[in-house]
Amino acid sequence: MRVVLDTNVLVSGLLSPYGPPVELVRLVAMGVLQVCYEARILAEYRGYC
Repeated sequence: MRVVLDTNVLVSGLLSPYGPPVELVRLVAMGVLQVCYEARILAEYRGYC
């Protein structure tokens, strides 16, 4: 399944070991979900690094 992860969901999933955001990050890491993004979202992700 393909998903678009909102930046807030991604950051929450990386910072907290509990809740729905971390479950989504785990599913992406396991290859169950495929992340889709566009240039604006990628630029926002890069802004957090």
